[in-house]
Amino acid sequence: MVRPRHPGDATPCGRTRQGYGTGSGAVSQQRDRPELGPVADRRDQRCADPKPGRRRGPARGHSRRADCRTGLWTAVLARQPQDRPRNSECGAGVSVKIEGNGVIVAGGGSGLGQATAIALREAGAKVGVLDLKQGAWDGAFAEADVADDASVERAFDALAPQIGTLRAMLNTTGTGHSGLSAGPGRKVTASGFRRVLEVNTLGSFILAQAAAERMIASDPDDQGERGVIINTSSIVAQEGQIGTAAYAAAKGGIDAMTLPLAREFARYGVRVLTIAPGIYETPMFSNAKGPMVDWLRDQVQFPNRPGHASEFAEAVLHLIHNRMFNGTTFRIDGAYRVPPGRSDWWID
Repeated sequence: MVRPRHPGDATPCGRTRQGYGTGSGAVSQQRDRPELGPVADRRDQRCADPKPGRRRGPARGHSRRADCRTGLWTAVLARQPQDRPRNSECGAGVSVKIEGNGVIVAGGGSGLGQATAIALREAGAKVGVLDLKQGAWDGAFAEADVADDASVERAFDALAPQIGTLRAMLNTTGTGHSGLSAGPGRKVTASGFRRVLEVNTLGSFILAQAAAERMIASDPDDQGERGVIINTSSIVAQEGQIGTAAYAAAKGGIDAMTLPLAREFARYGVRVLTIAPGIYETPMFSNAKGPMVDWLRDQVQFPNRPGHASEFAEAVLHLIHNRMFNGTTFRIDGAYRVPPGRSDWWID
């Protein structure tokens, strides 16, 4: 007699139907799917009324206790969000196509943002840049202050006719205010600290909010995805040096909002990610001089050099392509770890 297929058994496309693994307490997200027919009912009957004189054990990879606790399964499933996009079992995992899709790069007028905007355009995306200054970018551009939500909304609206449906938004904007917070040589002011938070943390939220609203209003692709939002943090958020309290706090706020936003936007098929770069050869860093800068360059473990802007751009393209990247912060730093630093670095 052919045993009915359990939700944990392999499907024709080589996957398992089990939603959260197998074994005791496993929860099948396929429990109430009509295409399974009476399989679940037969399993319940088998648990409740086994044949007399015959010991019936659980199927391989399954627990009888898990099979029989249908009441618990139903209760757990009732609490699961039912409005999230569901991929077909055999078609899941198809990479996101960049070619022909609209992308906004905030901070694309220079540095890492500009390098990524160029790479996205070369990959076939319709790229629009949002920044305070256009810089060397020669494509669609809109001026905006990311700390001002009205300014950001105007910029998004201005870029929409030129890029079409928005499928990705990369934010590389940021500013710093370094120095000692108290004692001799104090440089950090409350107004300076506030501006760092406004540009980095609040600005990242405003950009993510504006992008998400437009993605949610668009039609999903064949996998149920509507877009991806990528913010840029810093490894300083996790390993702040002496003199970087404002910058570390601001970038740490970006890291902290990533997962809550990813969970909130999941029902719409919108992903949220953050990249935390280490030392990169941007114009700002390349123009810095002094023994501290030379020493910091040498702390990148391997490759023993600052990162190139093209390497940052490659990472962004990969995060856009792969749907499983969601809700986390990715370090791209060559195993660099920020040392505590010395307070006299910040004393004029």
